Amino acid sequence: MIALILVVQYVGAWYGLEMVTISKEDELEKHLMDLGEVALPILRDAAAEILDVVNLTQTEATQPESPMTEAIERELVGLDALLRAPFEEFVQRGRLRSMSLLDRSGRVLMSTSDRHPFLSRFDFIEIDHEAFSAALQGRSAGSPAYQAETSPLKRVYTAVPSQAGGEPIAVICFTAGRDYLGQLEALAKNFRLLSVISTICVGLVGGLFYRLLVRQRRYERQVAHADRLTSLGSLAAGFAHEVRNPLEIISASTQDLEASLRRQGQVPPDLIEGCRDILDEVDRLNRLVNQFLQYARADAPAGAGETVAVAPCLRSALALLRRRAEQAGVALEVVEEPGSGEAVAAIGEDNLRQIALNLAMNALQAAPSGGRVQIGLAAEARQVRIAFLDSGPGVPSAMRSRIFDPFFTTREGGSGLGLSIAHQLAARVGGQLTCEDQAGWGGCFVVRLPRARREERLAPAAVPSTAH
Repeated sequence: MIALILVVQYVGAWYGLEMVTISKEDELEKHLMDLGEVALPILRDAAAEILDVVNLTQTEATQPESPMTEAIERELVGLDALLRAPFEEFVQRGRLRSMSLLDRSGRVLMSTSDRHPFLSRFDFIEIDHEAFSAALQGRSAGSPAYQAETSPLKRVYTAVPSQAGGEPIAVICFTAGRDYLGQLEALAKNFRLLSVISTICVGLVGGLFYRLLVRQRRYERQVAHADRLTSLGSLAAGFAHEVRNPLEIISASTQDLEASLRRQGQVPPDLIEGCRDILDEVDRLNRLVNQFLQYARADAPAGAGETVAVAPCLRSALALLRRRAEQAGVALEVVEEPGSGEAVAAIGEDNLRQIALNLAMNALQAAPSGGRVQIGLAAEARQVRIAFLDSGPGVPSAMRSRIFDPFFTTREGGSGLGLSIAHQLAARVGGQLTCEDQAGWGGCFVVRLPRARREERLAPAAVPSTAH
């Protein structure tokens, strides 16, 4: 659309400029023709004398032994300044660029410009053939304006009639420069300047409309997403109710069956193991239902004014995972940059704890036995940065566009909701969760949360003790 507007604007402006240029050029050509009519009575005698001297010189040139040749040459040299004077004076008074007197064959008899030597063929005679021919027929005519080096030029040809009336004896070429064409030159410059300014303005307006359109579409997607989550939340509540009841019944019945089998004694171990498998699967289904409910409710409005001291909350959440890290043979460490211990983020403590647990658990599951998981905390000017690094294989670039989609997972037995929940919890407070590259590490997930405007010293969260 912007390109179409610019094309229409340029075509319209170019057409307008061409019309104005043609009008001004026609006006200038008429003025130069009128100037030629004024010049003829003044310059006709000088032109006739120059033509007589040239004819006499050419006649004597055919008789090289004639003693009159040198005298005529001296006379020609003496007459040169005298005969050029009225032409040069008229050039100054008429504010012309130059003036040339041409014979009927197009040779230069006299020129106020050093560019055209005596009796040389006029440079523009071929280009201006039509105008020159019209002048020989007694009609003044002009050539189109053009740009020569750094100056605009235009030529008009006017015939010098003979005293006896008949065919013209010579042609005078008037060349006008910037004094006449300056307005056209200024108009073209202004057009280019206005074109640049209008392009910038249209580009700015187009950019503004594009940003508004992108924001509108993002808002529409968010509204549609919120509507889907609302429907999903209602569905999840009913789903959880319908699923949890039979799961509790299955769990209770299986526990009773296991207890009964143990009391009987001498029961095959596979029966006891089968009961434990049933209970494990029931627990897994319960966890899956809880995660599904949490995802469906993750877009609920955040509490106004919620803040949390990041470092204590982070240490508290990760303390719950140390035992699991030891069992997996993975080294778990927290690295706090200077000044980050006092950082306060604009997010609820429960939400931050859930983000930390989900991402840290994801890193522990990705790291191999003997590997490392590092959680780095840094306080920046307007946000708090928490990086979850692991020594696992990392996330392939082809999958990075989908890893935050719900139920997308590459791990066997995974629900595909942990990253989605963490991503939504960060986004709802104006933060973001991204997957990045970090030298020396496999996976790298970075959470950026806005810092609280007034960071008051909050009481650190209690760090639960862990049994070893």
